Amino acid sequence: MGTLRVLAATDLFEPAVGGLERAVATLGEALSDRGHVVRVATLSIPGLPGRDRSGALDVIRLAGWHETFGPLYQDRHRPFHPTIPDPTVVKGLVAQIDEFRPDVLHAHGWILHSAIAARRLRPDVRLVVTLHDYSLTCPKKNNTRAGASCGVGGPVRCVTCATGQYGLPRAAALTAGLRTGGRRLGDVDAFVPISRAVLEVSRAAIPAGAVVELIPSPVSDHALAPATGPRPAFVPDGPYLMFAGEASTHKGIDVLAEAHALLGHEPPLLICATRPSAAAPWNAPNTTVVVQRDHPEIVAAWRSCAVAVVPSVWQEPLGLSALEAMACGAPTVGTLTGGLRTSIRDEVDGLLVPPADPRALARAIRRLLDDEPLARRLGESARQRARGYAAADVARAHEALYRRLLADG
Repeated sequence: MGTLRVLAATDLFEPAVGGLERAVATLGEALSDRGHVVRVATLSIPGLPGRDRSGALDVIRLAGWHETFGPLYQDRHRPFHPTIPDPTVVKGLVAQIDEFRPDVLHAHGWILHSAIAARRLRPDVRLVVTLHDYSLTCPKKNNTRAGASCGVGGPVRCVTCATGQYGLPRAAALTAGLRTGGRRLGDVDAFVPISRAVLEVSRAAIPAGAVVELIPSPVSDHALAPATGPRPAFVPDGPYLMFAGEASTHKGIDVLAEAHALLGHEPPLLICATRPSAAAPWNAPNTTVVVQRDHPEIVAAWRSCAVAVVPSVWQEPLGLSALEAMACGAPTVGTLTGGLRTSIRDEVDGLLVPPADPRALARAIRRLLDDEPLARRLGESARQRARGYAAADVARAHEALYRRLLADG
């Protein structure tokens, strides 16, 4: 069928740790395994080279406004793209298109707005965007307001809501960019929401008649592979509960801490945080918090935990952390929110409880701890469920989409 050349444009990439970054890397590696050539273009980070290598992927780090306005970012090592085209990033993407000659420019995150501008200058390349969250319509990316699900808001409502996260000037600028950016979305060849939850929220912003293909984020081969190697040194002795991801309130870390207290702080709780967070229960009894562990270590920890807990309060777009725990055969408790409602089938692959309900969460955890046959049955079913998200299958679906777009001209 011929080799495809794919330029993946993403706000963040390794060493940044998160579901989006892991999904981009896993998809790129899986496409490479299928004989295609993938290059990643991402925003520059202080101290890292402009050209790098990550496994089978070339990585190019692009200059942009984030370098000039670095002091305005909470973390200069996580420089999110604005919601309008950044002329310097556009220039960098055009240079990469000219040098790499991709068939497809595949955007992930708000760098889409520069990718659209670059595609207008190089119209022969097809443009695809994966919708990993609610950032097509929400300046906070999480579609929540005052801790609850948000409907379609007007600009004043969005600015007011986002001010608490960004401050008024940035909230107003991001909201204005999203409002005006809707006119640019007609240049996108295909939209790829990772779940029906994301599609439902994003649908209002997707142009009528646009190609929309629901393709989930991939679960890594490492998570699906048979267990090998010892338990990581940071893992507690004996049975333990485990959380992995951003240790924040929208991820339900405070709800989990309260549920653990209701369980008498037994068994031990392991929190593998993607980065330092004041919200993490650093000093809670019988709780271990580790930060920025390598993905293979996280997978090894999932494999030996008694219960995996995904207590998200926000509308989790897919629940990649839950799927990776499930791939490892971990009995999993999630919440009835967002994509978790379909990633985990209640009483089949795991247990689902209402979000922000520590008592319900504690009861579900206790049920799995006390009923070993149930935990074993759910863990085995979860492992099979996660195989439906295997990286090779997700890559195959993307390849088919790319080829259809190229055939349509």
